Amino acid sequence: EDVPPGVSTFKRGDAVYGTVPIAHGSFAQFVKTPLHQIAHKPAHLSFAEAAALPLVGITAVQALTQSNSLKPGEHLLLIGASGGVGHVAIQVAKALGARVTAVCSGRNSALVSQLGADFLVDYTAGETAIKRQLDVAVQKVGRPFDLCLDCVFSFESKDQQIPYESLVRENNLLQGKYVTIGGGTPDWLRAGVRRTLGFNLFPKDRELFWI
Repeated sequence: EDVPPGVSTFKRGDAVYGTVPIAHGSFAQFVKTPLHQIAHKPAHLSFAEAAALPLVGITAVQALTQSNSLKPGEHLLLIGASGGVGHVAIQVAKALGARVTAVCSGRNSALVSQLGADFLVDYTAGETAIKRQLDVAVQKVGRPFDLCLDCVFSFESKDQQIPYESLVRENNLLQGKYVTIGGGTPDWLRAGVRRTLGFNLFPKDRELFWI
């Protein structure tokens, strides 16, 4: 709607997308946000797509690069691969040169495969079948998972049906960190301390990632 005097990057009427500062809502007709938190909306994105992309995109990029430095040739286990963060994380991981084993439902397997996943695991098949499929992926890549990004972890009953973390740890399928984007109060407190004070109180092989 308007830009500060002297700004040449944007002009009134530009189509933009981005984020607003912490504790500021964006569900409104007009919002005020710093210029460094917005960019010109890509022409091929609808406004709905552009509105959905920044938070999940930043989460995926930072979780895989700034926090955990996923490298070319490494093996990522991505749980919740067809969700908001997950479907972006596939593309980020492939752009980084990683191999991706993606956990999703069978009905979303075509989408996840199209986005670049190397191996698919159907979580609706049950715990025994999931372990078998993970074993196959690890054998084909020739190394355990270097990183697990769990995009579905929560304390809701539907998200607790498959004990993914114990499944990969107890079967030596994961040699790196287990990262979630959700969790209980203790994990959020640890994430808050690290984000605001810089102290990492998480164990070395697990964390809740907060952008």
